Amino acid sequence: MLEKIKIESRDQWLGLRHPNVNSTEIPALYGLHPRMTEYELWHKKAGPLAPEEPPTEDMEMGLLHEPTVALVTGRRLGVNLVRSDVYMQIPEIRLGSSFDYFFEDGETIVEIKTTSERYFHSHWKELHGGEFEAPIHIEIQAQAQMAVSGIRKLIIAVMVGGQKIYLSRRVLDDEVARSIMEYVTRFWANLKAGTPPPPDYRRDGDFIVSRMRDVNAGETIVADEALTEKVAAFISLRAQNAECEKNMAALRAEIIDTAKTASRIVVPSGVLYCGKTSPSKGTTVTQEMVGTVIGVRGGGRMLRYSPTIEEE
Repeated sequence: MLEKIKIESRDQWLGLRHPNVNSTEIPALYGLHPRMTEYELWHKKAGPLAPEEPPTEDMEMGLLHEPTVALVTGRRLGVNLVRSDVYMQIPEIRLGSSFDYFFEDGETIVEIKTTSERYFHSHWKELHGGEFEAPIHIEIQAQAQMAVSGIRKLIIAVMVGGQKIYLSRRVLDDEVARSIMEYVTRFWANLKAGTPPPPDYRRDGDFIVSRMRDVNAGETIVADEALTEKVAAFISLRAQNAECEKNMAALRAEIIDTAKTASRIVVPSGVLYCGKTSPSKGTTVTQEMVGTVIGVRGGGRMLRYSPTIEEE
């Protein structure tokens, strides 16, 4: 049965989210979350609520733009939008969601996003009639919000480059909703059984290392054949990486020597920026380190490649 809980504080909201799989986390169950795998989600839900990570600059700017996007969206559609102050959950399957705005009549969800012009053109697909297809993890999030709330209509409002606002309508796909609930049910069943999903070492590497901080200084293991092969491959790749870094450093010097005073190099596939980087005088940090300067860096030259984006 659907529960609606008024959000009183951020700490309370974080506490409500932890025992559920939330709409923004659902893409991880499908292997489609851009920043988190199911393996990481499993371990985070299996343990206590971890301290909240500080918001990124993009997240902070997105929150600042939300009221503006909501105001423009309401005016375009001729409706009043109400900012959401509720968290909704289905306790039986431990599925939950937060929301940005609703139509005043409560019949439509408005999900607000902000993105850059470059990211929009490379990751969002413009369709006919002014509609668009969002990145798949956002599409899944939208379906999950409707599945949790029982509200069958949703509008994605995206601000692009801080200037343009695009709107696109969605309706609940019952088949997708059933799939989401099945995936969430299976996730909690596996967690209860203590069966984590297999890690994706390419994507989960940093998370795994962050969890394995405890070391027994007196413990030694003897590698079996499989581990011996992995160690040999690591040593070989490290040597190749060192050689690649040397080659890259040599190419960087050759490119800058050829560019001389130019700050940009145009190539058929895009632009290579090779202007100056700003120097840094460093930072004085902590009471105990008063007078100590760290991070001193002189100005230099960058090499930053920007591919050409073809307009459709």
